[in-house]
Order: sequence, then C-alpha cells, then structure tokens
Amino acid sequence: AVRDFVESSAKLCQPDQIHICDGSEEENQQLLSHMEEEGVIKRLKKYDNCWLALTDPRDVARIESKTVIITQEQRDAVPIPRSGLSQLGRWMSPEDFEKAFNARF
Repeated sequence: AVRDFVESSAKLCQPDQIHICDGSEEENQQLLSHMEEEGVIKRLKKYDNCWLALTDPRDVARIESKTVIITQEQRDAVPIPRSGLSQLGRWMSPEDFEKAFNARF
C-alpha cells in the first residue's frame, strides 16, 4: 500500500528524486551533517543534540483559509460558526475532492 502510494504520487508530481527515510541513527547523523554544512541548522554547543533552525518569516507553513480538510462529515474537520465559514480551514467532501483532483490531474 505504501509503495503504491509513493509510486502514484511520484508519477503525479514527477520529483527529481525521492528519499525514503529509514529512521536509522546513521541516517539522522547524515541529515544533520548535511544541513549543518549547508547552513540550514546551527549546532548549539552548550546542549547535547540541540540545533537552531531559522526560517524566513515570510515562509508560512499553513494558511488556514487555503487549507482544505477532507472528511465525510464537515463537523469532523472544522467548527461551523453561524456565518458558515470556519477560520481553521475549508472542508471538502471526499467526492468533491475527487472531482477537483481529477480536474487538475
């Protein structure tokens, strides 16, 4: 099931490469070393295994009004205020998502 998901997602998104994490300590050290060399993270020497990672303030991880949450029941995903518009995200039924997805891909 996971392999099928990765393969179908790769076919859809066409990434240059895919890395599947194995969760090993060796992999962790490789990732930390690479990010430190690239200047993405900085080691905090007073503490063991403590790192500083700064991001651009303009880099927003999630904008609630543009976040779509897909569930069978709207109340499972977002509170529904009297105005009908949630501040936490936009709800979409699985059927509507399927239509929107197929229209784009």
